[in-house]
Amino acid sequence: MGNKQLIARADDLGSSMSANRAIERVIGAGVIRNVSVMACGPFVEAAAEMLAGRKDVCFGMHTTLNAEWD
Repeated sequence: MGNKQLIARADDLGSSMSANRAIERVIGAGVIRNVSVMACGPFVEAAAEMLAGRKDVCFGMHTTLNAEWD
């Protein structure tokens, strides 16, 4: 069957500072290279700053119309 790969995605970047920190930590450890950003999350600006200039992380939008956070 050849080589198999597992592609893991960190979800909800921008939803909370604890999520942002955790995702930043697993990126730094080399575990995750694929991230979804929750654009309506209250900490999306901090998430954008975290990803700015990163060429080693693939990120996309977590499509959602609302968030349960204020």
